[in-house]
Amino acid sequence: MRKTLKAIIVSIAILSLSSLRADAQTDKLTDFLSRVKLLTADFTQTKHSSMLSAPAVSKGVLTYGEGRMRWQYTSPVQTVKEFDLGSGRRYGPESFDIVWTEGNPSKAVLTPKKKDLQRVFSSIEVEMDADCNVHTVILREGGDDFTRIDFSNQRNIFK
Repeated sequence: MRKTLKAIIVSIAILSLSSLRADAQTDKLTDFLSRVKLLTADFTQTKHSSMLSAPAVSKGVLTYGEGRMRWQYTSPVQTVKEFDLGSGRRYGPESFDIVWTEGNPSKAVLTPKKKDLQRVFSSIEVEMDADCNVHTVILREGGDDFTRIDFSNQRNIFK
């Protein structure tokens, strides 16, 4: 359940960034996502928790296209989480305070405003390059606990 919730939150956080109109980086991300027909990337998800003796590592493939996001975990357990990002969306840009730091990579820190999100994490950090390829997402869960998702081999097919 928590893995599903985290996948949903990461998906919404990235799309929330594209819904803002704050600066040039946001406009570039919005344009990029509007032109993407299909995006795929490999990911490595590493969970750091005081409850674990060692970090828990999962790997898989993320696919985004036409309003849907699919997280296909290939190890250590094979499972698929699919989300229709357009239906029943409860969270959007208004759900977060967002601070951009320009650079290469650019970094956005999303801090939840809503109490139900605050119970799950304290912040989400998203790092992306100048071409809007997301390289790292870190979900800070309070204390020293966090989940880091590193993306690689991003492939884009444009409309």
